[in-house]
Amino acid sequence: MKFSDDAIQAKFPWKTLTPIIGEPNYLTFRKLQAQVYSNASSIPSQLGGGNNGHLGVVMPDAQHHQKTGHNFIIPNHPGTYDATIPNNTPNAVRARVEVNHKALINDIETAETVALLCKNQIIAVVEETYIDELNDPDKGFLHSTPIDILDHLFNPYGIITKAMITENNATMDEPFDPNQPFATYTKN
Repeated sequence: MKFSDDAIQAKFPWKTLTPIIGEPNYLTFRKLQAQVYSNASSIPSQLGGGNNGHLGVVMPDAQHHQKTGHNFIIPNHPGTYDATIPNNTPNAVRARVEVNHKALINDIETAETVALLCKNQIIAVVEETYIDELNDPDKGFLHSTPIDILDHLFNPYGIITKAMITENNATMDEPFDPNQPFATYTKN
């Protein structure tokens, strides 16, 4: 059963991603990336091992395999239903082939929709200046995937600077408060 764009987006935990105001940096990039990963992971899929939703449409292949132990491969579109099945094929076999064909198309279309929705969310929250290189004058971001856009942002802006390391080191020197939840100390 094909889910509509609205039905898929309704399952996203991040309906709107946190906007990046001004030049992205490592912290704003990581927050954006985590929210996109969370959204894609929230839509179930048997592709890529079946336990990480559609994470593979927004995470580079090598990273996805390292994280999950599986490749996320979107199958090639099988085309229209094969009407060349011989007429003497039993109805049960014909029905099973048709069900499998429809399920495959649904898997492909759902993966494509999740990728498109995540891409549109990214584009909506990053100032155009920082992603304009990927924006084709005639086709817009048609040929850019969420992975392309995130990679494009990471290379110049996702770098941890010396100032960030110094700031982090300073927080490590602050006294530990055992009354605070542990997550307080492990957040980005």
